[in-house]
Amino acid sequence: MGAHNFTTLYQKLVFNLAYNFYGSVEDAEYIVWETYKKWMATSPIASDNHKSSLIRIAANLCMERGK
Repeated sequence: MGAHNFTTLYQKLVFNLAYNFYGSVEDAEYIVWETYKKWMATSPIASDNHKSSLIRIAANLCMERGK
């Protein structure tokens, strides 16, 4: 799964998670980008469940960055 699939399938999901956490479009967009970079670095092809991997990465990034 590459960039196109991330954009079409999961970008909105990650954005909504981050927006609900921060309440800020700017912060949510930052989390989307960081999630994508981290996900690509961990070899998403090896993952069986892309959706859960992305949610876990995004949630961890939100918590690490804080409010």
